[in-house]
Amino acid sequence: MVVGETTQIGSHVKLYQEWCPSSRARLALDKPCAGKKRHPTIEDGVCIYAGTTIMGGDTVIGANSTIGRQCFPHKERSARSLVYYEEKEVRVVPKRKQESASMSKNKKEN
Repeated sequence: MVVGETTQIGSHVKLYQEWCPSSRARLALDKPCAGKKRHPTIEDGVCIYAGTTIMGGDTVIGANSTIGRQCFPHKERSARSLVYYEEKEVRVVPKRKQESASMSKNKKEN
C-alpha cells in the first residue's frame, strides 16, 4: 500500500488490505499540483475494509465511519456514516424450461 504525501489519517483508524487513498490530480503541465491537497482525509475512529479506493483532496471521511469492501467513496462523508456496496440482484432462470420449450417446438416442426 502506498499512502499519498497529502493523505491525513487520524488516530484509532483500521485499514484493511488493498485500500487506496488516491489522487484526482490532473497531470496537465499547465496546472501544477505541488502544494495542493490531492489525497483524502480520514478522521479518527474510521474503519476501511479491503479493496476500497478513496479519491481526492476534497474527500473527508468523517469520524467513526465505516467504509465497506470494494467501495469507491469520492465525496465528503459525514461522521458516523456507513458506506457499503449493495450488489444488484442476480436472476437465475431454470435452463430446462427453456430447453424443453425449444425441443418441443423442434419436434412439432419435424
